[in-house]
Amino acid sequence: MRVFKKRKKWWIDFRDPDGIRRRQPVSRSKREASDALEKIRANILAGSYFADRDAAAKVRRDIRCRVTG
Repeated sequence: MRVFKKRKKWWIDFRDPDGIRRRQPVSRSKREASDALEKIRANILAGSYFADRDAAAKVRRDIRCRVTG
């Protein structure tokens, strides 16, 4: 598990409970990226981490609709 910078954004890199490597852009702040990684780490240890990209994309769309709509 790590935090790294790529093209002005901070990314997190980790392996999910199934052993699949996941990399995600998080923010422009290293602190926010570190906090996001800690939340994911806690969810993995608690057994409540689910890597469902479709569900995450749907949540982002819903948030955008509420903000712009």
